Amino acid sequence: MTTPIDRAVDSKFFRDEKEQTTFIRRLKRSIKREVHQNSVEEFFQGALKIGYGQDGFKFSLENLEHEMNQHPESKTVMGMLKTAVYSIIGMEALNRGDSKIATAALAEAYRKNSIVVRWAFDQVPAANEFFKTLYSDTNQEPTVRSDALFVHANLLFLQGQIKQGMKEINVAQRILAPNEDPYFAAVQGCILAMQMEVGEAHKAFQKAAKLGCDDPEHTLFHCAIMSEQCGNIHAYSLLEDYVACAEPDARKLPEAYYRLAMHHGIKGPRHLGTAKRFYILGEKADRDHIESLFPDEAKQFRVQARALVKRYHSCGRKGCCSSATKNCSACAQVYYCSNKCQRVDWVSHKVLCNMHSHKTG
Repeated sequence: MTTPIDRAVDSKFFRDEKEQTTFIRRLKRSIKREVHQNSVEEFFQGALKIGYGQDGFKFSLENLEHEMNQHPESKTVMGMLKTAVYSIIGMEALNRGDSKIATAALAEAYRKNSIVVRWAFDQVPAANEFFKTLYSDTNQEPTVRSDALFVHANLLFLQGQIKQGMKEINVAQRILAPNEDPYFAAVQGCILAMQMEVGEAHKAFQKAAKLGCDDPEHTLFHCAIMSEQCGNIHAYSLLEDYVACAEPDARKLPEAYYRLAMHHGIKGPRHLGTAKRFYILGEKADRDHIESLFPDEAKQFRVQARALVKRYHSCGRKGCCSSATKNCSACAQVYYCSNKCQRVDWVSHKVLCNMHSHKTG
């Protein structure tokens, strides 16, 4: 039977199938040892007491495998589980001195999701020296040197050396020129956004999109937020593009819907219907959200959006953006902004109306 761990392991990091199979078995055994003689739930409840730390446990292999079993179709969780597995492959390769596998696996992990990559405190100094030596070796292939710089830059970010880390990513891009890496630019955008350098962050996310980054959170959501803060009128069209292509349990999807609801809500009464629709979609995205990984990050946006739309309903006629305060007198299930819209919608509404009218009658 194929497990989430089997699906998360990539054969490109192993010499042959036997080596890959051995690694998978060892990984599964290590997880079983962690939960030995405990139910999974008891283990999770006690995890914070035995030294994981809140985020360290949240993004641990044990927790991500558990979440994958709970949400087997989730591409979001599978992406995070793959990141955790890649980081383990990279760190094991680092310990045995296999520079190519260590660099490729850790660089891939940082491209996918840097918050999942977890280093032990005593690993960092040795890793710093390892990757510094590797990217300084001009005999190495350009991709190995650039990936080593990228990993080292992320280690510097971890240690608070932001400027030096940004410089190293720029050098990594120059090594690859003209074929620059879109994910290098995306990581720079995230760091600049955290430093509140909005204009530069916006440029970095735009560059990532131009280079072909296929992560909508970087190319659309973050780009939209930076655009909004720069006063760009196209910011909300980018948010609409994001909600159109994001996974149902994507981390930023609820926030995106609530931001769109607020944007339309403040445009005036004629747009409150559209605002209400986005708010309802935000509530659905909240329900699909994986709470244990991303606990209610959109709360402040939900509260603000609710304040704008709570008194209004969307007009039931498809394509109408107006708010509605009067419902159908026969079934009381659908609201309309005017008698005209109600008449136009009657062809599609009559089946539902007759069904509910019959029940109430």
